[in-house]
Amino acid sequence: ADPHLETDLESASCRHLEDAFRYFEKRGADGVVMPGDLTTWGLVPQLKNVADIWNRVFPGGRRQDGGTVEKLFVYGDHDVGGYMQDRAPLTDEQRKAWTIPWNDRKAQWEKAFGEPWNPVQVKEVKGYRFYLAHLLMDKDDPDHRQAGVDLGALEAAFAAHPPPAAPTPFFYVQHLILKGTAGGPAAGGDK
Repeated sequence: ADPHLETDLESASCRHLEDAFRYFEKRGADGVVMPGDLTTWGLVPQLKNVADIWNRVFPGGRRQDGGTVEKLFVYGDHDVGGYMQDRAPLTDEQRKAWTIPWNDRKAQWEKAFGEPWNPVQVKEVKGYRFYLAHLLMDKDDPDHRQAGVDLGALEAAFAAHPPPAAPTPFFYVQHLILKGTAGGPAAGGDK
């Protein structure tokens, strides 16, 4: 779910995320899905907190028993939308220096998580394929009119890594709820 991490590592949101990761660790999770809104205000230090908590619970991407745990995370609108940064108690200079939308989203992801970032990432977990589509937004589009995923990158990901043949499932992760699915008929607007 959307953890909406705060800047203070001692905050309730940070403690809850660590508790959740520890819950998954104790149960031998092979992967953890977080479909966006990793941060509250889209601040680089908040993204770093997600990575720091992950690394504290899963050092080197491993559980205590040595098993691998895959990060299956994507950006959401709070991370890259830009509209939440106006609510953050920051000066304009701080906003430009500390917010993900005002900086290179790719570079911030790679610095925080130590893994390559692409608009659509493909990862394998125990023979199951995950397509992870990051939300792309313009920081100057507060109404989310242009929000969505890079359809060209999604097509390229499916071409390069075709879904497995039935009956093996594959998993698709994005932040915006797809119309007609779990969010009901109104979710996702016209998309």
